[in-house]
Amino acid sequence: MTQPISPQSASPPARLHAFASDERFRQFAEASQDILWIRNATTLRSEYLSPTFETVYGLSREEALQGKALDGWIAVIVAEDRSRVIDAVDRVRAGEHVAFDYRIRRPNDGQLRWIRNTDFPMFDEQGNVAWIGGIGQDITHFKETDERRAFLLEMTDALRPLASARSVQREATRRLGECLGVDRVFYAELDDDTTAVVRSEFRRPGVASLTGRHRLDDFGQAHRDTLVSGRWLVVENIATWDALPHAERQTFHDIHAVSLLKVPLVKDGVLVAFLGVHHGTPRRWSEGDTGLVAAVAERTWSSVERARAETARRDSDRRLKDELDATRLLQAFSTLLIPAQEPEAIYEPLMTTLMALMRADAASMQRYDEDTHSLLLLTSRGYAAESIDHWSEIDVERGSSCGRAMREGHRCVIRDVEAQEELQGTGDLIEYRRCGLRSVQSTPLMGRGGELLGMISTSWRQPHAPSAEDLRRLDVLARMTADLLERHRDDAARRESDERLRQFAEASSDVLWIRDAVTREWRYVSPAFETIYGLGRKEALQGDMDRTWLDLVLPGDRPHAEDAIARVRRGEYVTFDYRIRRPDGNVRWIRDRDFPLRDARGRVGLIGGIGHDLTELREAERRLQTLLEGIPPLVWRSLEGGHWTWSSPQWGAYTGLTSMASAALGWLDAIHPADRDATRAAWASAATTGRLDMELRIGHVGDQGYRWFQMRATPVHDDAGATVEWLGTFTDVHELRELQERQRILVAELQHRTRNVMAIVGALSYNTLAASADLDDFRVRFEDRLDALARVQALLSRLNEQDRLAFDELLHSELDAIGGMRQGISLDGPADVWLRSSTVQILAMAIHELATNAVKYGALGQSAARLDIRWAVRDEHGVPWLHIDWRETGVHMPGPTASVAGAGQGQGRELIEHALPYQLLARTTYVFDADGVHCTIALPISRRTALPAAG
Repeated sequence: MTQPISPQSASPPARLHAFASDERFRQFAEASQDILWIRNATTLRSEYLSPTFETVYGLSREEALQGKALDGWIAVIVAEDRSRVIDAVDRVRAGEHVAFDYRIRRPNDGQLRWIRNTDFPMFDEQGNVAWIGGIGQDITHFKETDERRAFLLEMTDALRPLASARSVQREATRRLGECLGVDRVFYAELDDDTTAVVRSEFRRPGVASLTGRHRLDDFGQAHRDTLVSGRWLVVENIATWDALPHAERQTFHDIHAVSLLKVPLVKDGVLVAFLGVHHGTPRRWSEGDTGLVAAVAERTWSSVERARAETARRDSDRRLKDELDATRLLQAFSTLLIPAQEPEAIYEPLMTTLMALMRADAASMQRYDEDTHSLLLLTSRGYAAESIDHWSEIDVERGSSCGRAMREGHRCVIRDVEAQEELQGTGDLIEYRRCGLRSVQSTPLMGRGGELLGMISTSWRQPHAPSAEDLRRLDVLARMTADLLERHRDDAARRESDERLRQFAEASSDVLWIRDAVTREWRYVSPAFETIYGLGRKEALQGDMDRTWLDLVLPGDRPHAEDAIARVRRGEYVTFDYRIRRPDGNVRWIRDRDFPLRDARGRVGLIGGIGHDLTELREAERRLQTLLEGIPPLVWRSLEGGHWTWSSPQWGAYTGLTSMASAALGWLDAIHPADRDATRAAWASAATTGRLDMELRIGHVGDQGYRWFQMRATPVHDDAGATVEWLGTFTDVHELRELQERQRILVAELQHRTRNVMAIVGALSYNTLAASADLDDFRVRFEDRLDALARVQALLSRLNEQDRLAFDELLHSELDAIGGMRQGISLDGPADVWLRSSTVQILAMAIHELATNAVKYGALGQSAARLDIRWAVRDEHGVPWLHIDWRETGVHMPGPTASVAGAGQGQGRELIEHALPYQLLARTTYVFDADGVHCTIALPISRRTALPAAG
């Protein structure tokens, strides 16, 4: 660009030359970072050039002063800018002051530079333009900054609507590659510490692809160390990279990478990804290049993480919807199984449920025949008539999915029947083709005892593999169907013989019973009675169980239950639901199907019944109803840009904002200030993406607090496709976010405690075995120590992750375990001495060993002896330490017999003198005094324990 400058008063030539030769001018010009020059206006030969000329233009100053015209200067100007530059020079020769920008390519290093010239005429005494003066500035940095800022903004806008991580990587690498004019740009993510995975890249035609997995070590230790440390890797020519061995240098040559620029992305001290740029020839990377690559790397990483988070959220929403739909299907089907009916009654509902649950094109159910060891088709849907005949009976040798599942004893999934080698050339493949089916799965229906009852299968018209969620729901349906088949089979067997009735009853998860119709005394109760009612079978059969049973029924349900029993005694068949309160306080829902049992004369002599525990079903129904009805969304309507036109009463009740106050953008007042900009940005992009989905915080009018909600909206279009309005909701997800964090903490604590327990049990078994005389001795010792460990676990299980166990509670627990031997024991010490969680188990084992030895050999085994246990807390360099003193006195101590030696040198002493100091940094002593054992233990404890006051 060029622009005129207001003329300045001209100086005579003699004065100009004098000024140019002045020492002060020379020092100014040579110190300036700008270029100063004077040219002859007629010949255009340079008469003066400041030293900066060589630095900026990459030309010799001396040669330029010796040149006859502008040829050398014009030659380095980019061809597209030359005519504009010559025109500017002509305008200055005509007397104008001109400023103009142009580009040069330096001959010494090939770099492209932006120059801004300010040229002005210099007049002689007659007023003619005799010289041209000028100042040149290198403005490359400013130009690159503006261009790259525009590039980054444009790229950010391009990445924002992309929904997948791979599309983000592909778009970012393409734009960067085209901007830099390089041969390859790729985005690599670290799969582990040693492997980088490239999924998307930009490359020029003829350049080999890098997509795939690559070991970082294959490219040299220096390359790997630089990236892992978080430093940029800038290499102009790998031939001059001294830190790169020859073999790794060849690796870079093989992938067309002579010059490199890589920017690592280190998060929380770990290398997670890097953005790489390769060029097939040596290249000098400018600061602008490295800054641009770094900025693109950060934006790419952020966009990739955002895309993955959105994908995960969409997947979660889809899974939740699928789960709710499946739950409704399974619930509807389960209600058909509760009434007493033949399996044939549920064939059609089963096919409907099975195909809907698996989104299948065909389905079938078969029964296993024990006599022929084959599957017999019971019902099907979606198959040709010829195929139904073909599959009416299937033996174990068949290559179909049913044959394989029967043969292997587990589910069989065939993703594509055309690719299944076992099916080639078989009649099964012909039938699959006849029906237009490409994939199939078969799931065995197994009885509770593990026996094969039948098979349910689904098929699809396209190659397909069911997801883990689909198979899990299928297993629930299979369990229901198997239960129905099993119940029907056992009912038939019960009618055949009393022995089969007993076997069925013993195996059933329902309660089966028989009562005398006159006295109402119980004649038979199945084992499930104990599980469901919480009372023993023996008690039920011997006592006044009719009265006891009624006492278990909740008072509100007793009249209904008594009436039902009376109706059965009169000969009716009755099904009724009621609640019981078990002796442990647990309330269960029971569904009884009661019926009369008539004698040979037709009189009701006995009444029988089946009690089914409906608690889980009732709870599932309650939870589902609560989910559907108890979470009212906050609903609203809006124009483009988030300008609300209506809001529901739930919104007003929650936020305190009326519909009028929420209109337009007034609703933003209820949004957390930190979320408002993101909310506006989401609305800004919604017009192009056609969707609105984000999480934000909304203030509650009651407690003035904020909760997390998920905002979702969809546009409503008119017949022409134009957006008329948006309909949206806010769904409360606050507890979900908190629950996920708490679950993570609880799982970590569970894993930590499990590892500790396993380590202690391993050590106990090893040491006990080493100290035992034989296996019987080992069993007694090991069980005793496991009991001690179990007591500690019982104490720990009552604590949450913030609680600690007090020493006195641990001590009393162990002393209580030795029975009624508390006489002669003196305890003295403070309460609320909190132990570290990591110390509880090993310390408890030490106390257990002391107490056990005292019972066997010491103060607790001799009536005249005493046991004094004292403990105190002391401050040791700001850390609370627990000091325990265990002293036995009045003990008759025999000589150095084998028993005493065994008592003193066994696992207890090993634990106290070696394990405690090693694992807990404790200080211990264990001494046999003349009248008993004296043991001291000192160890650091939880800082929650108050330190004793100074002085």
